[in-house]
Amino acid sequence: MIKKISNKKASLKSKKEVSLLFKNGKLINHYPYLIYYLRVSSEENTKLLISVPKKNFNKAVDRNKIRRQIREIYFNILRFSNNKSYYLAIVYIGKTKYDFISLIDRLKLALDKIK
Repeated sequence: MIKKISNKKASLKSKKEVSLLFKNGKLINHYPYLIYYLRVSSEENTKLLISVPKKNFNKAVDRNKIRRQIREIYFNILRFSNNKSYYLAIVYIGKTKYDFISLIDRLKLALDKIK
């Protein structure tokens, strides 16, 4: 059984951690995602940041829906099963909305490149 982690513990919010991730992290470009990741000490949980640019989706409703879908995919379907801890930033760079199944497949392929 997978241990449930609250969103507060799993979200990447600290300015220091975010700048560390974007400065020292590695990048995977797998359309419609850009994934920045950085391996951190194993005492911490994997922390996640999700971004959907306002440039691509003007309506906040659309951006929030995509964010919720990505969060659902990551936490309930694709959670890392290994013991490594990461800082992850998933940036949705697609110009159109995809159906939920294709989002799952594409994110799974992108996250498999990290392992």
